[in-house]
Amino acid sequence: MPSTDNERAAIPLYKNDYVEARANGELDIARLSYQTNIACAKDINDTIAANHNDNILDTDKIVSELVEKYGIERVAHVLAARIAHAEWDGRYSPKVKAWASSEMERFSDRFKDQAIDYTVRAHPVLVNAVTEKVMALQFELAKEQNNTLNEALPEQAAAAVAYPSARERLQELTDM
Repeated sequence: MPSTDNERAAIPLYKNDYVEARANGELDIARLSYQTNIACAKDINDTIAANHNDNILDTDKIVSELVEKYGIERVAHVLAARIAHAEWDGRYSPKVKAWASSEMERFSDRFKDQAIDYTVRAHPVLVNAVTEKVMALQFELAKEQNNTLNEALPEQAAAAVAYPSARERLQELTDM
């Protein structure tokens, strides 16, 4: 198991279950990802406990520490797994439940069953607050990524305006 934060953050979230991992010859990668998910869940519990004082939860600090250590994708996945396994729990907001459900949709049922092993055990109201902060960070990162893509594509956009269809562009090239 990697010992430094950079090593943990570099481990990709393995998105297939063990049956698929075995078939693809990726069992070692799947096990390492699974162990990292369990460590992430433990650290979520510990970080929430350390940053919940006098009924004040420092979600900024919690999310910052966890994302630095594990990356946003893994932290979001572990939180979503916890919430998805407790859909009945009214202490999670409907928005957070919907988010968790959509995060877990891309995984097989067998993978979701494995995810129960690394669910977070902190109080649901605290997990809900941390999850809302993770959701906001995901939104901000997606927005930044879209802005970066928009800035990187002005030439392609200009070409699309100049040649509205591939047929027109092909015609122009063949007329030369």
